[in-house]
Amino acid sequence: MENKKYPFTETGLQDLMLHLYSLPEAELETEADNLLKDIKSWAIAHFDFEADQIDYLNNLDEQTLTFMAYSTYFALINQLPVTLQKQDKKDEPVIKIIETKNKIAVMSANDETSEASGEVIIKVYYA
Repeated sequence: MENKKYPFTETGLQDLMLHLYSLPEAELETEADNLLKDIKSWAIAHFDFEADQIDYLNNLDEQTLTFMAYSTYFALINQLPVTLQKQDKKDEPVIKIIETKNKIAVMSANDETSEASGEVIIKVYYA
């Protein structure tokens, strides 16, 4: 993949998704596999993060990272929407929260067909 980094905004994420979904299937699968193997490195390679955002990402717990990685991987492989809802940073000291919602459903039939639908929502906000 090219070395372009996207802003960590909804528009930046959608631009990245458009790029990824325009790739040949094998390249998209490689991107998804790389994300699943190391979501932190993958995100840092694809987004133009500020230093404090990289620190935050590097300090997320493994359970959050694992859920985010598997959910996003499945969305990428099935070319489902991934959205970012990001609240503006607050000046006063607050708690930063990242929440990943997986609203994906999979239907499978006995003729070996399956269909995935839904979306992954990544929400960043302050409390």
